[in-house]
Amino acid sequence: MADVMYVAARDLFCFLLLFVTVSVCKDRRQAVPPGNGHCVMYGICGVDPVTGMSVFCAYTGPPKPLTDPTARSVLDEWCPDFAHHTDTCCDALQLRWLKFMLSVPDQLLGICPACNHNFRNIFCNMVCSPKQSDFIAVTSTTSRHSVTAIKYDVSTTFADGMFNSCKEVRMPSSGERAISVLCGRPSDKCSPKRLLDYIGNTNTGQIPFSTQFNVTDNPDTIPSGVTLYPMNATAIPCSSPFGNRSKCSCRDCGAVPCPTTTQAPVPAYPCTNGPWDVIQEVPGYASLHLVIQRLGNHSEVKHFYPPPSLKSIMFQSVFEKEFLHQVLDLQTKIQTLNFTKGSTRVSLEDICLHGQVAKHCTVRSVLQYFQNSNHNVDKKVMDPSGFFVMADFLDHLLTCFRHPETVLDPPLNISCVPDYGGVVKPSQIFCGYDGSNYQNSTALVMTFVLKNPRVSAAAAVWTEGLRSFIKTWQDAHSDVKITFFEPPK
Repeated sequence: MADVMYVAARDLFCFLLLFVTVSVCKDRRQAVPPGNGHCVMYGICGVDPVTGMSVFCAYTGPPKPLTDPTARSVLDEWCPDFAHHTDTCCDALQLRWLKFMLSVPDQLLGICPACNHNFRNIFCNMVCSPKQSDFIAVTSTTSRHSVTAIKYDVSTTFADGMFNSCKEVRMPSSGERAISVLCGRPSDKCSPKRLLDYIGNTNTGQIPFSTQFNVTDNPDTIPSGVTLYPMNATAIPCSSPFGNRSKCSCRDCGAVPCPTTTQAPVPAYPCTNGPWDVIQEVPGYASLHLVIQRLGNHSEVKHFYPPPSLKSIMFQSVFEKEFLHQVLDLQTKIQTLNFTKGSTRVSLEDICLHGQVAKHCTVRSVLQYFQNSNHNVDKKVMDPSGFFVMADFLDHLLTCFRHPETVLDPPLNISCVPDYGGVVKPSQIFCGYDGSNYQNSTALVMTFVLKNPRVSAAAAVWTEGLRSFIKTWQDAHSDVKITFFEPPK
């Protein structure tokens, strides 16, 4: 009898053990991504008539082979984590859009390879991952199956790692934290969630569909019954090298204090506000300012807002179109100057701070809002009757005053982004304004960021030659006053 009871107890114990084991394993399987994800978007379904941006097609199915060699090279360069995938959820047109969309962040973050890679991975996974359905759900489409909204789950580990790798990265052109531009608020008010929320907002004009980012470490079952598992790409620490690029500087990682700030005297400046109050540049480089004032009695420029508005706004005379053309011609000449001293021949290209992506010299001026193009300054759009001006260069300036990071300002279709990348803030190119009313500026400021002429013989030769050139130019233009400010001692 005892033997029978022992066997029965043993069998019951084994049954319960098996039951518990199966149950635990079953629960654990439910908490792990299934691993057979597929695409939820694929291809371009035309252009949104309101925003002018390409829109993606809703698609439920397997990833497709990416065979176009140009598209493959874009994927390999911009999304190296997917370089080994033969099948993706993006085609050549989507990759072209991806490269365009990432161009501005790339200019802001390119100085720090690890941060830049982490930030790119948000969009590389969103657009190209062959397992989109694991972490993305399309939540809204048009009648033509164009995607208008998605939900995108991101792990806390990735979100925090990406944010921490980028939060101290500074723009070479201004020395300010790039995260403030990408987050739409001061850097000390930004957080991983706020950054993602701003990125996903269509009002920024940077993304073609509303993206609801959900930062979580848990499976997420949405109302449609689909379960999402957070995207958890590896975030590379700021201080780590990436690929064949060097690691970010100590300044851009915030690990140790780096000497980057020079306080300039405020000996002789024509206005108290301007870009010289605190000059922050890359170590070894400094700012050379030309403060440009218009002499004589010139009327202010009255500008009417586009109809049906009856309101107008006044601009100081330095914003008169022909004067801007004159200043652009001066800037263009300066950028092509070569000077020789002894056996040393120096151009601006030899000594300037080059942009991280575009490789142009860092030259800050109001003309950068027009990509240094006389044609863009002259651009205007009329109403269908041809009677009213719907937009011109002054409307574009007002946009750039408010949002200098704007990539495309319709209907003129002009960018505010400078040719060397980054962002030109109005406070860096004007002086004599009140508050944020930059249209009241009494002077334009043209700034060249170059090797410090106090430690670079080549930069000293070019700076000396520029001073002589400005004097000669000034003698031939008696209606303009240019005040020349070298980097402080």
